[in-house]
Amino acid sequence: MAPHIRFNDTIEGERIVLKLPMVDDLPWIAGLWADTATMEAVGGPLEWPLERWARWYQGMVEPGRSSDFYCLIVSRKEQMPVGEVSFHGFDGKTATLNIKVVASHRGRGFGQDALQAFLRFFFEQVGGADLIDDVAPGNTAGQRLLLRCGFLHDPTRQDVYLLRMTRQRYGELYG
Repeated sequence: MAPHIRFNDTIEGERIVLKLPMVDDLPWIAGLWADTATMEAVGGPLEWPLERWARWYQGMVEPGRSSDFYCLIVSRKEQMPVGEVSFHGFDGKTATLNIKVVASHRGRGFGQDALQAFLRFFFEQVGGADLIDDVAPGNTAGQRLLLRCGFLHDPTRQDVYLLRMTRQRYGELYG
């Protein structure tokens, strides 16, 4: 299990809750990753065989690793998943962010609400110091979301649009 929350726990936002997926949620996650409209801006759809999904689940969720954390974004009103948010490669200080909202649910505030709840979790509960996201240069919607939530562009990389939120910046904006 992911070391940060238990299966019955949720991370609360205004419009959403973030929760660990159950094994029964794997078909939904596979559908999200295979959806062309949703995945277009992040490198295209991915389709994996069932055994690869089982390994992914063991690494990201149950039993999980302390360096990685994954949860579903669930709409409070509709009580259904509308996306995912996670971090990878956490070394006790820095992690890489991943966030996706299903294309048909974009523009309804789920991404911003989920990201703000996730930032609170990452900085206040996990104790992270730096959250980065190397957004594809053409993913302007993803870039705008992170910038709206207070991430700053780091121009040191030219191959991606690197965005960064530090604990200090988080405290200034949300503390």
